[in-house]
Amino acid sequence: MTKTTRCAHAAGDHVCWAYPDEESRREVFADFLRTGLAAQQRLVLIAPDPERRLESDLASAGLPVRKLLRDGRLVAFSTEDAYLPDGTFDADARLAAYCALIEGALADGFSGVRVAADATAVLAEPGLDTAWSSYELRADLLATRLPFSALCAYDRHACAADRLELVHAVHSRSLGNGHAPGSPFRLHALDHERLLLAGELDFRHAEVLRSLLTASAPDLPRLRLDVSRLSFVDAAGMSALAKALTHACERLSSVSIEGASERFCRIWSLLGFDTAIEVELVAEGAS
Repeated sequence: MTKTTRCAHAAGDHVCWAYPDEESRREVFADFLRTGLAAQQRLVLIAPDPERRLESDLASAGLPVRKLLRDGRLVAFSTEDAYLPDGTFDADARLAAYCALIEGALADGFSGVRVAADATAVLAEPGLDTAWSSYELRADLLATRLPFSALCAYDRHACAADRLELVHAVHSRSLGNGHAPGSPFRLHALDHERLLLAGELDFRHAEVLRSLLTASAPDLPRLRLDVSRLSFVDAAGMSALAKALTHACERLSSVSIEGASERFCRIWSLLGFDTAIEVELVAEGAS
């Protein structure tokens, strides 16, 4: 068995994990939910065949599953019911369901909600690549606003490598090997209005980035995009970024790019975006 990698599980965590085997998954799920139990959070298990997983993942690890279910401290849903009711995925409905779950948990005296989800079946669905990653980015923002923590797990042997790379890129934390090799950029939430864009952005992922940023706009009061860790961007990446920020300007009170390098500022200006888009550009090191 691959040695399990552990991490500290804090409130607001949104952790992505491509698990190597079932034994590791059982161990980490039990550990993740046990931490939530100690923090007085309501626990949520989302998995295929949840009744079997309650026994194999939790009861076998010593958690009093029946009592937790009876007391409302633990609830379980199938992956299909949670994410693919009627065979379709609706990001707005899923996020609204989490908000209602959090509201109910707080009303019942819990400190928040902690979700352990095996979403392998969703990532394997055809045509959901960018839509699912956009949802995961919005869930990352949700975790900065509300008392919500989630471990999103994927069987690395059952999911395409490029899909795993993309979902790793939009989580604020990764368990084990970090974001998957080959994923050149990361885009995740720093707080409820600030996103970090890091790594390399070129023509290969330009439209993906545009889709991700556009999808996140409804969940932001304003957008502050931190590019201080963006090591490379080409003209295609810059154009996609400009399109997404133009869309954001139409919907948000203000949009800014922060931590821009001298090269970034020069390309932005050469392409005419400094005058075409109402985006505040803050250079690296500026107060």
